[in-house]
Amino acid sequence: MLPKDGTLVLSVAPLRSVSAVTYLDTAGVTQTMPVTVYDVDSVSMPARIVRAYGQTWPDTEESINRASAIYIVGYDNASAVPAPIKTAMLLTIADMYDNRTDYVKKMPTAAEYLLQAAGYRLFRFA
Repeated sequence: MLPKDGTLVLSVAPLRSVSAVTYLDTAGVTQTMPVTVYDVDSVSMPARIVRAYGQTWPDTEESINRASAIYIVGYDNASAVPAPIKTAMLLTIADMYDNRTDYVKKMPTAAEYLLQAAGYRLFRFA
């Protein structure tokens, strides 16, 4: 079922583009939604697909996984990756090098703080 509030939240960031939005109609056939039916909010974190003004979502059965989006995320090249993310990666790699045994541990605290403080980690609970 497409959301009644008209919003599909995209769980991975940063959003570069949306290729398609598909859904299963009431007959169980996969349909591609016309781009005129939705708008992409790429400014929000996480990004969202919302109904365009004056549009309605197509009819679907009331069950989970009836709609999906194909989208591209990430950075264009290594120089576009923000410095806090690169630093967090280096801290994590150094920690993994220092502790080569198989152990259960979270990411290094400093790396976690870098990602959380800068808003690069997305936490979403339904």
